[in-house]
Amino acid sequence: MNPNQQQPQAAQQIPHERELGPALPMPMPMVVTLVFCLALLGGALWFGGGLPALPDTANQTASVAQSIIDVPIQARAAIVYDAKTQRVLFAKNVNAQLPLASLTKVMLSLVAVETLQSDAYVQITPEALSAEGDTGLRVGENWALQDLIDATLIPSSNDGAQALAFATGNGDMAPAVSAMNKRARELAMTQTYFLNPTGLDESPTMAGAFGSARDYAKLLSYIIERQPTVLDGTTRDGMLLASEGGTPITAVNTNEALGQIPGLIGGKTGLTDLAGGNLAVAFDADLGHPIIIVVLGSTQEGRFDDVRVLVRSAREALTPAL
Repeated sequence: MNPNQQQPQAAQQIPHERELGPALPMPMPMVVTLVFCLALLGGALWFGGGLPALPDTANQTASVAQSIIDVPIQARAAIVYDAKTQRVLFAKNVNAQLPLASLTKVMLSLVAVETLQSDAYVQITPEALSAEGDTGLRVGENWALQDLIDATLIPSSNDGAQALAFATGNGDMAPAVSAMNKRARELAMTQTYFLNPTGLDESPTMAGAFGSARDYAKLLSYIIERQPTVLDGTTRDGMLLASEGGTPITAVNTNEALGQIPGLIGGKTGLTDLAGGNLAVAFDADLGHPIIIVVLGSTQEGRFDDVRVLVRSAREALTPAL
C-alpha cells in the first residue's frame, strides 16, 4: 500500500462522515448489563490514568476560570492536556458524561489491535455491511487489520467498525463491545461506556456511547504512548486503500481542521443527532511534546472552530517554555 499512489479511475471514493441515523438494535440483556456497569462506574472513585485531578464543582465539572487558557468555545465540554508535563491547560466540564458518537471507533480500534494478531486479515461479512452508510467495503473481501482500521477511522466508516467488531468478537459484536467497556475500566475511564462499536445513536433518546473529555484524553494519552500506529492514518487528508486483491477505495478524512494542526499525531471526528459535533486531536507542540485536545457537544462546524482556537491558544501558552 502506497498512500502517495495516484488514484486509479477504478477506485471508489469513500464519502464523508456518515454518522447520523439508527444503529442496529442491541439485545436487551446487553443493554441491561451495560446500564448496570454504568451504575457501578458512576460510583467508582477516579484514579490513575495519567491525568491529574482537577478542582471540581458540585456537579463534577471544571470551569474555564480554572484554566490557564481563557477562550470562548461552543462545545459543552473540552480539555487541553499537556501529556509531557501532565498539566491541564484548558478545562470546561471535563467530567460531564456526554455522547461520544464516532470517537467510539478509536477505542474499538485499540481493542482490535490488542486482541487480534498484527498480521491478521478481517473478512467482510454481510452483517458488517448492515450499518448505515456505504463506504466501499464488499462482502467477502479480506482486509489487513491496519488497513481496515485506517479505512474505518479516516472516513468514519460504520461498515468498517462493525467488521472490526465482528472480527474482534469472533463473529459476534457483543463480546467486542464488552471488551471495549472492560478496557475503559482498566484505563480508569470512569464516565465511559459503550452500547455499540460505532457510536451511532441507539434511538432518538439513547446514544450509542458515553464518555467525558477527561476520559477521552486518557485514552489518547495511552494510545500515543503504547499503540501509536492506531492513529497514523488519521494524520492524512486521504489514503488509497484496498483489500487483498480488491478494488482500491479512497478514504477521505472527515477532520476539516487537519491542515491547521501542525505536528498532528492523530485525531477523530464524531457527529450524531444526540452528540452534536465532537472532535479529538493530539499534536506535538514541540519534538516529543504531545498535546491532547478533546471537544464534546459542539456543532458540526463548530467543533473544528473550537479545536483550531484551542490549538492556537495552547501553542501561545506554551511558547515561553518551548
